Amino acid sequence: MKIDIFFKRLSFYRKRVPKTASAFSLSLAFLLLISCHRPYLEQPVIKDTDESNEFNNVHFIKADLKLPLTAVTETNLRGTAVGAFIPLGKQFALVTANGYFYTMEKKGFENAANSRPARGISTAPAYADGRLYIASEWNKTGLNVYDFSQQKIVWELENAFSVSTPVIWQNKIFHAQKNGIIRCLNAKTFRKIWQNDVQDQIRSSLAFDGEYLFAASLSGIIQALVPESGSLAWQTELNETVRAAPATSASFVIVATVSGKLFLFDKRTGKIKFTKNFQQPFFTAPAVYENYLYICSSGGKISAFDLQSKTLLWTKELEGAAMVPPLILSTKIIVGTSRRQLYILDKNDGSVLQQMELEGRLSALPLPYDQGLIVGYEYKKLTFLKYTDEK
Repeated sequence: MKIDIFFKRLSFYRKRVPKTASAFSLSLAFLLLISCHRPYLEQPVIKDTDESNEFNNVHFIKADLKLPLTAVTETNLRGTAVGAFIPLGKQFALVTANGYFYTMEKKGFENAANSRPARGISTAPAYADGRLYIASEWNKTGLNVYDFSQQKIVWELENAFSVSTPVIWQNKIFHAQKNGIIRCLNAKTFRKIWQNDVQDQIRSSLAFDGEYLFAASLSGIIQALVPESGSLAWQTELNETVRAAPATSASFVIVATVSGKLFLFDKRTGKIKFTKNFQQPFFTAPAVYENYLYICSSGGKISAFDLQSKTLLWTKELEGAAMVPPLILSTKIIVGTSRRQLYILDKNDGSVLQQMELEGRLSALPLPYDQGLIVGYEYKKLTFLKYTDEK
């Protein structure tokens, strides 16, 4: 509930407590009211009308930073943030590895509210039309739909466990399960429209460009599916282990494998157009903006690649492997590594603009705000990093 409603209820309760009531009784009432404080939206959220664009450029945000950044606000969560933060106007939403989901204001992390729809989450939720779609991989349900206007879970899919962010498009929900089943559901009735079985595990998110859904299975089966019908447009088998989610550009589907190979597929035919062996395993998804690809290997390198000319532009050695995919901003790149380092790089040449040590390893894709960064890191920490002119 909203904070003003909360205090009205507290006042209502206090009027009905006898004057002889103990401080313990009032404290108990206060705790009971807090427990009712579920995630909510303070104002309607207007999203881009091109829904496919939200899933096509998941690692790019048009924003910039004023450097150097320092920690100005910190708070503890009930779990470690995972996936990515979802901007909701002046608020944002996040999920944690142990199944909580939060909303709070970007400024000062005020009016935080949380609920626990699952017991295990490892990927970002998706937002559309006043609802949050939360994929989970443990306990009873694999997909939970939270309605902000009702402040409750309005639908859940039993089992169907997933480590893939749901895709919401044209009143459809696309949900990829760990066991390889991809479902398309009606977003209003939740009835199944179609179902496809990759016949292999899916351990990464789908990619979507508005024309095809792209899935990469654990053993390297790459599929392009028609979103309206679920029919197979094309399929290629790499016989390579794939842990990183595929990415798309204007012309290509990009897949990076555990053996260290980078594949560029023609989006319409599935033919391999280019292959490069980086000789270092890839576990995090490539980040694409326009015709440029940014990719982090487990050996501690980040590389920039020109997709049009198929040439390597620059490579930078970092301290530790990237924990999450790189975040691409207007002029900068953000990378957090296994050695608790947060890097801010120049997008043009990879030069380090700032390097700072966090208290823990970055666990979720950061969120730019007010020329600063909201970051989540191990364990159960949330921090706002911002420029300050204090000496």
